Amino acid sequence: MSSKNWILTHGRSGGFLTYDMFAAEPEVYRLCSIDECHFTTDETIVYTYLHFKAYVCRTAIAAFMDRMKSERNIILFDIVGYNSIASSEKEDRITDHVGFKMLGDHFMKNNPAFQSCTDGKPGVTRGLLWNQDSMARLKELVKGRSKRLASFLDTLEKEHSEYKQKAEMADVLQTIVNEQEAKIKELGWYKFTCHVLKCRMAMLSKKTKDMLLAVDHRGRQLVL
Repeated sequence: MSSKNWILTHGRSGGFLTYDMFAAEPEVYRLCSIDECHFTTDETIVYTYLHFKAYVCRTAIAAFMDRMKSERNIILFDIVGYNSIASSEKEDRITDHVGFKMLGDHFMKNNPAFQSCTDGKPGVTRGLLWNQDSMARLKELVKGRSKRLASFLDTLEKEHSEYKQKAEMADVLQTIVNEQEAKIKELGWYKFTCHVLKCRMAMLSKKTKDMLLAVDHRGRQLVL
């Protein structure tokens, strides 16, 4: 499998993977075509997003990580449901990876754990992470050029946030409605069953009715 976009997850003991590490690799493996290298971390795991200008195969990255393990003690870490070396496939978009979501969240919230590098220089100037927060980029673009437009963008962002909250609340309410409708439907079937039983009871002989209405050895009625 070859791809330009990759997510790597590894332990913190050996430090971090950097742009310079990949840029120094022999050209034959294409790792030197590194374009973006951004990483962030939580208490135990480091999440690294890589973008190469050329297609890189999984074998090359696996061999690189094997060497990093022996040289720097950077050890791959598997997260349940995800590969420690992951890339986009037709049925599995890399933006759905838990590591990419963590990177995007830390990037947009300016989390100090997030470190970025595009083309060897600090910063995110393009690519999948850059696309995560289009509103912030647009506001930065018009900042200082048009106060009126900047004010309009603030209003638009506020309205979008309110709409999102209302949409989420609508989803919650719809779930509650669905649950109540299911209970009503179940109750309807219960009432129908009781009606059928009453109709059938009316057709029974007096002797059979008396037997059904009689109490058992514990004083309980079979039919109330």
